Amino acid sequence: MYFLHLMCPSYSEVRPFYRRTGARLLLQPEFLLNVIRSSLTDVLWSLELFGCSFSGSCAGSGLRFVPRVFQCSCFLINTADRIIRVYDGREILTCGRDGEPEPMQKLQDLVNRTPWKRCCFSGDGEYIVAGSARQHALYIWEKSIGNLVKILHGTRGELLLDVAWHPVRPIIASISSGVVSIWAQNQVENWSAFAPDFKELDENVEYEERESEFDIEDEDKSEPEQTG
Repeated sequence: MYFLHLMCPSYSEVRPFYRRTGARLLLQPEFLLNVIRSSLTDVLWSLELFGCSFSGSCAGSGLRFVPRVFQCSCFLINTADRIIRVYDGREILTCGRDGEPEPMQKLQDLVNRTPWKRCCFSGDGEYIVAGSARQHALYIWEKSIGNLVKILHGTRGELLLDVAWHPVRPIIASISSGVVSIWAQNQVENWSAFAPDFKELDENVEYEERESEFDIEDEDKSEPEQTG
């Protein structure tokens, strides 16, 4: 069992995280990040961080418990240099105490040099969303290649407070000034896939009903002649 520990001389806050195997990850605000084997209290890996902001999260963490994220062993570090770093926990455990593993991805806004308020993984761990500390704007990256997929802009003049991704669906919730904004993709219904003769209309069309078209029993239907 291993846990992640971030030490700071001026704070004592501890934030717990859990992995699929039950390994515990502990985080404290800023300066020294340690990976420790809890059974022997051995420090397996250390990393000095300056101005670390704990608006990041671990994939599959206890704070944002997402069952499907357990497929991912990565975690995020949001630092004051305005770069979000994505680390692979498995690589860190194999690099040794003095090792210097490179982050899988470095995510940043190269144009505006945006500082980040909050960041988290998607439910499946394949995407990362980060909220700007300057405005209500969300940036979404694909974790595997680090490319920026989308920028979502909220209400102008409001500052982002927090952001969370739905554990299963592609839905994001962001909070600003007591208002929760829900971000989701518009669902387009394609009825022609079920009924080939279905015709989609841009506007309402008045339909002229034929005589007795929708009657349960056709009153005008002629009775068959009986022969006897």
